[in-house]
Amino acid sequence: YAPDAGRAERAAAAAFARIRALDAALSDYRAESELSRLGACSNAGAPTEWIPVSRELFEALRVSADVARASDGAFDVTVGPFTRLWRRARRQGELPSAEALAEAAQAVGHAKLELAPATRSVRLLARHMRLDPGGIAKGYALDVALAELVAQGCERALVVGGGDVLAGAPPPERGGWSVAIAGLDSADPDVDRGASSFQLAHAALSSSGDLVRFVELDGRR
Repeated sequence: YAPDAGRAERAAAAAFARIRALDAALSDYRAESELSRLGACSNAGAPTEWIPVSRELFEALRVSADVARASDGAFDVTVGPFTRLWRRARRQGELPSAEALAEAAQAVGHAKLELAPATRSVRLLARHMRLDPGGIAKGYALDVALAELVAQGCERALVVGGGDVLAGAPPPERGGWSVAIAGLDSADPDVDRGASSFQLAHAALSSSGDLVRFVELDGRR
């Protein structure tokens, strides 16, 4: 919601521009992204020198490190080598070998990523490390996008990125934005258990599941 169409279009354009910039920095799909180039630095040897990074990338890695410590490693931005094996398994239709998993594990572990806030620099302590901020980067991008919308005078906004939703102030004369979670059964997509709907304002929601993201290997889902 905006005072006029011109304000709405300018605000949306500014928000999408910030998202594009973050994608260029944080994508682990783009070989030329800042994140991918950072990981490639560990190919030549480890530990690497201290590598200065952009404010956006450092902030995403800082939050990732905080969550990794708080979750005792359940969330780990260094899981990139395993992510690559999983993507290959989906393409080729077979699970990675025990040897491939063991080799990848040598480059995984949040303690192998060091951050220096004073110089906004990063050091990688193992060879062939790859960073995967997929569990956190999209939410970070939504935060930045909503902040840009608010700065442009559009605080009544909903930002949606796939399974992640961020709500600003509610629409006029309403308590919140209407958000619903599909009630489809992942084991049998023809079964609809009814959507769960609620109102969301000044809050975020992230959903994850195997309804769309799954692979069948040797007859096993």
